[in-house]
Amino acid sequence: MVDAIPATSAALATTASTTLPKFVAHRDYVAADVPINLAKGGLNGDGILDLVVPNFNSTNTSVLLGKNDDSFQTVRLFNSGGVQPFDAVVADFNGDGKNDVAETFPSAGLAILRGDGLGHLGTPALLAAGTHPLHIVSADFNGDHKADLAVTNSDSNNVSILLGKGDGTFTVAPSPAVGMAPVGIVLGDFNGDGKTDLAFRPGTMPARIRIRLRFCSVRALAVSRLQSSFLWQRLHCYWRSRISIRTPGRT
Repeated sequence: MVDAIPATSAALATTASTTLPKFVAHRDYVAADVPINLAKGGLNGDGILDLVVPNFNSTNTSVLLGKNDDSFQTVRLFNSGGVQPFDAVVADFNGDGKNDVAETFPSAGLAILRGDGLGHLGTPALLAAGTHPLHIVSADFNGDHKADLAVTNSDSNNVSILLGKGDGTFTVAPSPAVGMAPVGIVLGDFNGDGKTDLAFRPGTMPARIRIRLRFCSVRALAVSRLQSSFLWQRLHCYWRSRISIRTPGRT
């Protein structure tokens, strides 16, 4: 058990920076029906970040291509491959140098949408996950320089690990149990060994987070666990048909 520092005003006052970030230049962009999450990445090779937005009350995904003036082009809609797309991640899954998109569907697994390097997404290829897959992240988990996937499954209480083959297909690895109804997931090297680890927040345990440390072979991806106190506040989410972008330091 590792004690965490409570996020109190006194603790925040001791941080190195006393300058608070200022976000200005607020802009709204039309997405589609109930945009629920965001993913970023380059989809058209211009070196400018683009946005991918799953639209939960639909079967489509919005793509907003970034422009060099901190704005975005008109939204483009692509078939997600299933109903109620929930979360997305951008990476090159087939090794062609063009970024693709992976999306989750709570009732139907996930899908890979191949990018053409021009900002378009191709026909979805469906993949199985656990029960009620929600959040998804991508990294190289086994050191073969190919993009892999980790997906939280809130009803089967585990995380699906899919190891990329570099051709757009995946090998299913053992799914580590991570507690009841995992929802949040982030990547990071939490023990300083140069390998990517995963941190989760179990949905029924708001007072804890769990960290899975990866320090051995691909056949034993998640063999160690740390638990730490976690101070949290409930975030009230309001679904709208727009997304908002704020750019720091611009008028």
